[in-house]
Amino acid sequence: MELLEKEAGMTYSNNEGKKIELWYNKSYSKLPTASQRPDTVLCLKSSDNDERIYIFDAKYRLGWGFLYGRRKVYDATGSER
Repeated sequence: MELLEKEAGMTYSNNEGKKIELWYNKSYSKLPTASQRPDTVLCLKSSDNDERIYIFDAKYRLGWGFLYGRRKVYDATGSER
């Protein structure tokens, strides 16, 4: 297990070359859209370079209101309008 110094994160790796990285407020600035800083990022890496990234953040939502006859609309802050 390794504590990452530049940002708040932790990495665990096993003997098979698999890694789990958990980040808190990791910054992503070189994006085609605006810079992003999600609450939590979980990255799973396998020894064959397969990488899966899961992003958990309250401002990224799915609006399920349309299933019940009303479509939900969210503004830039993630608040329902």
